[in-house]
Amino acid sequence: MEISNGSNGKTAKNTLAGADSHVQEVLKAAQAELRQLLKQRADVMKRIGTVKQTIVGLANLFGDEVLTDELLELVDRKSNGRQPGFTKACRMVLMESARPLGAREVCEHIEFLPCCCITRTRWHQSLPC
Repeated sequence: MEISNGSNGKTAKNTLAGADSHVQEVLKAAQAELRQLLKQRADVMKRIGTVKQTIVGLANLFGDEVLTDELLELVDRKSNGRQPGFTKACRMVLMESARPLGAREVCEHIEFLPCCCITRTRWHQSLPC
């Protein structure tokens, strides 16, 4: 690619070639930095996992009450208001069934499970039965 250099008509071909080498140099440095940052991120993520496992292990040994609300959130153990027994109830119904069941049939069976509070939750209202 040739670019005219104003009134004297000279081209800036050599200038572009020089700029190209500078661009390549910057790209090479940026690539090296990106590679280093990605490695650091992987190391940090691994360390975060280790620290979370330590906290969860301590909570398992001593109970969740030893954790602050912030720690409970950070290690994903804080209750989010979801009904914890819903998935378990569905699994129980499906495992005890001799054949595959649809959503409506699972709902009907859940209503008759002993000790199941599902009928008093918003889940019951959203189920197709």
